[in-house]
Amino acid sequence: MRCFLLYITIILGFSKIIIGQNEIKVDSISPNWAISNATYVGNRLYPQYTNEEYLQECLRTRIFLALKIQDTLVIVTDDTKLFNHSLNVGTKTELKHRFKGYQQIFKGTIDDLPIYATIKSKEDLLFYTKFPREEVTEYELEVAFIKSDSLLVLFTTPLNALLKEIAYDDFEQISSIIVIQPSVLGYLWCHVLKPKYNEIPTFYDAILFNIDSKDGKKYISSVTLTILFPGNDGMMLKDVFDILY
Repeated sequence: MRCFLLYITIILGFSKIIIGQNEIKVDSISPNWAISNATYVGNRLYPQYTNEEYLQECLRTRIFLALKIQDTLVIVTDDTKLFNHSLNVGTKTELKHRFKGYQQIFKGTIDDLPIYATIKSKEDLLFYTKFPREEVTEYELEVAFIKSDSLLVLFTTPLNALLKEIAYDDFEQISSIIVIQPSVLGYLWCHVLKPKYNEIPTFYDAILFNIDSKDGKKYISSVTLTILFPGNDGMMLKDVFDILY
């Protein structure tokens, strides 16, 4: 199973380039890991300013950065509607009922309690974990690859609401969108102002939306949910962009 990087740094400063009458703000995102020196530079779409007044707007929208890097849109948000826990379930019985008709594989039993559950269909693959400790009371969705409309809508609906806030609708050149929680980033300009981030009740920290074309229109064809592991065991942001490009 391949996972993304835990520790990502957003570089505070950004410059401005004047092209004709249009002012383009240039910002960057970079893995903060000793073995990686990659930095990805793109056009900053949101926020327009980095001060306390504009922080209030970010707290309203729950969007703390939107950055266009080549054909990828990166959004940093703690929107609980997007990082929802509606796919988490409490017991094996509930899990079997929730995904009736899916192939279900339970493994790793401890005291007759299955701690791993793989849910598979022709279009979807979901991996659940229930650690054998008292504080974990439900199966938590750890990683998923989703293509079916019934599950896609859980993520595309709140994503579209965020895109309206950014006022971005030029998908002609966009082929993927990466959504990341701010709490797992190494640095953001708003970290300095110490905002209170939403507590996200999910295992996964990043969502990758793949965008395809059909009948001349762009549409989200699949969604990948993943946790951001630290260290050499996980994929770094560099690997993600290497795959995308």
